[in-house]
Amino acid sequence: MPENNNNIRHQTQWAAQFAVASELCKRGYEVSFTLGNNTHSQI
Repeated sequence: MPENNNNIRHQTQWAAQFAVASELCKRGYEVSFTLGNNTHSQI
């Protein structure tokens, strides 16, 4: 079953967020994401 455009955009958004987070971490910043209602995850 082919993926619809919303799924592709969602995956692209996550890939971009992790790419930016990776670069920030390399430069010494601490990065965290909010993954849901009051749920925090740190990289």
